[in-house]
Amino acid sequence: MIYSPSNRFLLVQNIKVGGTSLKLELAKNLPMDSYVTYSGSGPIGTNLSIEDDRDIIDKLNHYKNFMEMSFSEPILTHISYTNIKNKFPNEDWEKVTSCVFVRNPYSTVLSHFFMTLQFEYLVHKFLTYPKKYQDVVVDNYFNSHHQMLSTKPIYTDENKNILVNHVFKYENGLESEINKILPLVGLPTIDSIKYSAKKFKPSDITYKDVFSERHLDIIQKEWAWEFEEFKYDR
Repeated sequence: MIYSPSNRFLLVQNIKVGGTSLKLELAKNLPMDSYVTYSGSGPIGTNLSIEDDRDIIDKLNHYKNFMEMSFSEPILTHISYTNIKNKFPNEDWEKVTSCVFVRNPYSTVLSHFFMTLQFEYLVHKFLTYPKKYQDVVVDNYFNSHHQMLSTKPIYTDENKNILVNHVFKYENGLESEINKILPLVGLPTIDSIKYSAKKFKPSDITYKDVFSERHLDIIQKEWAWEFEEFKYDR
């Protein structure tokens, strides 16, 4: 999450949409009174160089003061719009330009699935399994608390009303989408994103290679609102 009171700009960080990479790029140009949720994976996990990226590392260390604030949500990187708003009651949120990125639910869940495998050191083993054994691993994922659930509570209210001003699609490119509003809030546009953070899924694998029809059916039901609202192909 990024919140710059000086720019009246809020980036609500959704899950598995390249948020860390985008956040690091934006943080280079933010004023020091900004609030930025720090990436728990640190410089190594976020592809930062201790020598070449000293400035941004120092900035991120400063921004960590946001982590000292008390929030009801356990994952501080992905604080919801509602929770952020409640923490800054004196801000005129009607004047704040806010945005969030969304992604095809199939790809979102696939990315989260491989992240779970990575944490359990199973990515390489999974890729070598016969398909029937891969299906068992995927079944276990969908039957456990690790399953990726809809992230709409991050940026909608209890009636599924979108709370942010702008919803951008991951598939259209992080730079091209965020550049639509950066000049409006007094921040420079981004030419390219340098940081490739926390990539767990092999780039040549798609959801069709991993999920069976029953898995896709579960995703369709859990993310039905997103498929309809953002016109993603089922």
